[in-house]
Amino acid sequence: MGRLSAATCLAVALVAVACERKPADQSPPAPGGPCGLLDPITACGVDGRTLLRCSEGRYATMTTCDGPAGCASSALGYEDASFPVIKCDVAAAVPGHVCLGILAACTSDRRSISLCIPGTVGKFDEPIPCRGPLGCHVDVCDQSIARLGDVCWMGNDDACTEDGREMLRCSGRTWSTVIACKGPSGCRPRGASDGKGTLARSFCDQSIAEAGEACVAEGTSACSGDGKALLTCNGGTFERTATCVGEPCKRSGSKLLCRKG
Repeated sequence: MGRLSAATCLAVALVAVACERKPADQSPPAPGGPCGLLDPITACGVDGRTLLRCSEGRYATMTTCDGPAGCASSALGYEDASFPVIKCDVAAAVPGHVCLGILAACTSDRRSISLCIPGTVGKFDEPIPCRGPLGCHVDVCDQSIARLGDVCWMGNDDACTEDGREMLRCSGRTWSTVIACKGPSGCRPRGASDGKGTLARSFCDQSIAEAGEACVAEGTSACSGDGKALLTCNGGTFERTATCVGEPCKRSGSKLLCRKG
């Protein structure tokens, strides 16, 4: 094999230098500091409370990470921190403001939660109400109480209305299915006491109902509002199964009494 020419050796050397990765700079950048193609696009500032973005060769401040965890980065096992994963913890979400590395955050009044819409730079979406007594905490939204038409947050399948007379179901990310709770106990939200412990799910008292209304528990019975009929839940709807004569249909303890004609 012939010897390589000086020009060829020089070309190989230049390629090797061009392909060499930039060594990691472990010190965090400062606002206004220089950045290049091999630097992270986003980075935590030297104060650990600022999120920076590389723009036109300089790091500019995007937002303040004023939550307890501040701004933090991790390299996820890379040999260096050239491409870190950034998390910016905020004390309160503001719709339209920058967010990064978090699922969601509570608004300042702790009564709503705002989802961080993903992207190269995320933005907080419109707030979702957390009307339950626990409100919003970190990324948990208490929707044990909700309004018809509210957006429903993950982990919430059923809720009571604010007047305690109806139960709502989450359908298509919206509280939309209405179930009447006409019994004396109305609707009790999960987390409330039932006299024996804490309810894991919302309870809807349907001991009083009307034929054709939606029902929760298959096979359960109810008295009609006028006390003249006994109803049974069948296929998700109350059906009239008996006429009550003499005394009206009424509740006695855990049972419904109906003298059938």
